[in-house]
Amino acid sequence: MKYYVLILIMCLLSLYADEPQTIDTWGKHINPQGIAPKNRFKAFYFNTKNPKSIIATEEVSKVGINYPFDQFHKIPSEDFGGYWVGDFEYNSDTPMQLSLELSWAKSRVIINGKVVHEGENSTTFPYVFKKGSNRIEIEYANNWHTTGFMMSIKPMEKKYTTNELQTYLQENISKNAEVLYAGVYESGQTDQSIFLKLAKIEKPVILVLNSYSGINWKISNPHHVTIEAIIYSAYQPGTEIMGDNLKNVPKLLYDGVLGSYTMEEHCDCLGAHFHCEGSNGLGVIRQIESVTKRKVLGYDAHYAPKVMQLPKVYVTPERLRAFEYEKLQNEKAQKVCNREITPDFNKMFNQ
Repeated sequence: MKYYVLILIMCLLSLYADEPQTIDTWGKHINPQGIAPKNRFKAFYFNTKNPKSIIATEEVSKVGINYPFDQFHKIPSEDFGGYWVGDFEYNSDTPMQLSLELSWAKSRVIINGKVVHEGENSTTFPYVFKKGSNRIEIEYANNWHTTGFMMSIKPMEKKYTTNELQTYLQENISKNAEVLYAGVYESGQTDQSIFLKLAKIEKPVILVLNSYSGINWKISNPHHVTIEAIIYSAYQPGTEIMGDNLKNVPKLLYDGVLGSYTMEEHCDCLGAHFHCEGSNGLGVIRQIESVTKRKVLGYDAHYAPKVMQLPKVYVTPERLRAFEYEKLQNEKAQKVCNREITPDFNKMFNQ
């Protein structure tokens, strides 16, 4: 209840706060005729060192750009500039949630000619769109050797704590439903999307999706697997989920990190400390099973994929034993490392 009261207050503040000042946007220079598609965005890409020369344009359904160095139209990442504009129709005054993900960059969001956000950090904030047509403009200037930007517009989200999630699953989801898990760090696609295809599964499933960056998950379900719920978590804001027949599938945002982008843990004894990268698959599976109270049937995990399949790997007794063996080997290596970096002075010469 407190969550919905807070959302109502935020929406009312958005409605009755002092109106931001109307300004001239980049569109005055980039798109002087004011051409904008309906319920989509027209994107303009350019080098910020020469902003009057538009390098490429396209129409997109989502605002997102993701690439390293100069691998997008030869625009160096540290000089990338982007401008998106679209007219979006609402049948009534509609409270929505805007999320922006960015790093080492600056962005500005203008709605109906007025700045509603300007900043250099990832953020999520409410906004009430007025009935009728709303012109949305996004300006973005990058300043790093990689470009990563995403903006989403979607209904207000509730974050589920572990207890709330367990209660929801217990009351609403079949007892025999099992988990399919997908974990990534980021997308390998320029538009921040990942194509996720489900294999043929006879029993109902719960999808658990985890990422560091915001992801546009595009789910393909050619075998009509029964998806009873989708649980997702991400460190950065903006994740959206779309795909085959998902309109009535509950999409539950977990208040925390659920899983990892890797199921292997690699450790080394480096100088004065024992250092590990990645996550042991047994720990990942046990965490998901502890939170959902359901068995993990299978998974797929990568750093920056473009396409994934669930399940790519089934969780079998053999797989669990392999994870346990890896865990024990790393624990043994850590003990050896600790002896090397914390010597016993009294026994130094007794070797």
